[in-house]
Amino acid sequence: MEISNNIKIYLMRHGETDAGNDIFVGVTDANLTEKGISQTKQMAKFFIDKPIKEIYSSQLKRAKHTAEIIKEVICSNKENDIPLYQCDLLAEMDFGEWEKMNRYDIKEKYKELYIKWEENPSKNTPPKAGAPQNVAKNMVKFLDKIYNKFKKDAENGNNIEIIAVSHKTAIRILLCYLDNKDLKYYRNYKINEGDIFEINYTNNGWKWKKINILNSINNYC
Repeated sequence: MEISNNIKIYLMRHGETDAGNDIFVGVTDANLTEKGISQTKQMAKFFIDKPIKEIYSSQLKRAKHTAEIIKEVICSNKENDIPLYQCDLLAEMDFGEWEKMNRYDIKEKYKELYIKWEENPSKNTPPKAGAPQNVAKNMVKFLDKIYNKFKKDAENGNNIEIIAVSHKTAIRILLCYLDNKDLKYYRNYKINEGDIFEINYTNNGWKWKKINILNSINNYC
């Protein structure tokens, strides 16, 4: 029987940015658009009545801004402040020489590598890029960090709920890893702006499920 340990992490992707969908921005900073800010405010409503203990984000602007908006919205209805921390373990993958490049220019300049990357992105990484395996390790380290921090509280029957704002590729890699799949399949996971994934610790390890709360909000889901 699968037993929950009362630790729940809401892992979410930041809102829309001004980089667009066809520019590779891993460790490159990008700002939220007005739409991205609006998306985040809508998403934040989901957390208003939840007993959130802490909020985390990566160090990148788009994630930090998303986390700040969420904190502002949910703290407006609470007497106590909710701590907000930056954590490098939630960082996006570094795309190396592909950073800030347009997808179509990459296809032209790195034609053979791009084809191989689409076939197996875990082995055919861009030049000077980070390794998906290292991203997976960092994301799991973050989950373990939260578990170790709140283990005793959870064992005492307290419900622990945490928000963590990360990035598309990092989340894809983590979900693929948690599903015990080869990381060459991580790009099969579709992650939209503002998507939320509920990750619970159980006696069988970390389990996740997607929370579909945006289907009726605007048209960006």
